[in-house]
Amino acid sequence: MSEEQALDDDPNGESFERDLVQVAKDAEADHINLEYGFLESTSSIDRHPRYLLGMHQGLHFDWGFDAGDPQTTNHIEWMGPSVLKPLLDRFV
Repeated sequence: MSEEQALDDDPNGESFERDLVQVAKDAEADHINLEYGFLESTSSIDRHPRYLLGMHQGLHFDWGFDAGDPQTTNHIEWMGPSVLKPLLDRFV
C-alpha cells in the first residue's frame, strides 16, 4: 500500500510504528529487526504475488491470499530450493 494510504490518519507514522512494535512483542518476535517499505502510489495492492517462506520450503500465491471472485483461479505452488534460496537470502 502507498504511504498516503497507509498513513492516512497518521501522517508521521507514529501510530503505525507503535502498532508494529506491539505486534512483534505479542508474537514474541521483538528481538527481530523489522523492516518495511511503502509501494509506489501507482502499484496495485490487490493483484500481486505473495509468499509464505519457511526455512526449507515455501508457497507462492500468484494473486495473494484472497479467494476473490469464485470465477477466477489463483495459481499456488510449492517452491523448491532453487527458488526459495534467493528469497531467503534477500529477506531472512
